[in-house]
Amino acid sequence: MSREYDPYALLPEHVRKPPTDRWSTIRQLGPGLLLTGSIVGSGELIATTRLGAEVGFVVLWLILLSCAVKVPVQSELGRHAIATGQTTFVAFNKVPGPRLRVSWLVWGSLFLLLWSTMQVGGIFGTMSLSLDLIFPVFGNTSWLIILTLVGMGLGLVGQYMTLERITTILVALFTFTTLASALLLFWTPYAVSPGVILDGLRFALPPDGAVTAFAVFGITGVGASELLLYPYWCVEKGYARSAGPRDGSPDWRARALGWIGVMKKDVWLCMVIYTLATLAFFFLGAA
Repeated sequence: MSREYDPYALLPEHVRKPPTDRWSTIRQLGPGLLLTGSIVGSGELIATTRLGAEVGFVVLWLILLSCAVKVPVQSELGRHAIATGQTTFVAFNKVPGPRLRVSWLVWGSLFLLLWSTMQVGGIFGTMSLSLDLIFPVFGNTSWLIILTLVGMGLGLVGQYMTLERITTILVALFTFTTLASALLLFWTPYAVSPGVILDGLRFALPPDGAVTAFAVFGITGVGASELLLYPYWCVEKGYARSAGPRDGSPDWRARALGWIGVMKKDVWLCMVIYTLATLAFFFLGAA
């Protein structure tokens, strides 16, 4: 009798060698795309364009820094998930310090996720307003209900590969259209000169837009909630399962290092995509 499939179980029969060639590695990428799908088109769409419109290109350096500075944390969380098979909250529950049934860090992370849920509500509201402007058929409230039901349906399906395929298509379309819009600026009266771009790399902060600038620093790139979720996507993708149970053997070490290498490429792919999309939004607002 076969055992019920559990993506979080580390079983010897699920062990796989990591890919060694380029195309096999590309086929194993994906968790970062799910993260990118939750990043681009939400906070960046509003906050980044607003910052660009308020202060211009003077904080271009801050946008680049906010996208790059969180990469090491994301990579380390993914590495720990592959090396141990532990998800974020299991790992956080082992952190020393005060405990109220679970670690203080688990409670803090749960509080953060509860606030992030309110942010998701705002995203749904913005989407419903946009759809109501494009298709003024049902009304804003009806669009909000439809979007909520679609989101709940995707969550109830609970299939990682289904979410990855849908997200990959949406991220590709969204990134292409956003970059195309930004590039078309150079053939309009709002074209940006190289000198203006260089001025934005001088590590200066505008006095009037400092609050918005730091808000954008927190919301652009990989946010705290995305960092918490990334290890779950790595486990669901199969990185930890393919590395196998941690037995300390040379074979396990070689497999784990190989799959960690795949994960790091996934992290960098994620960073490149959301950085390009964020820069495109910023250019559109600043120009």
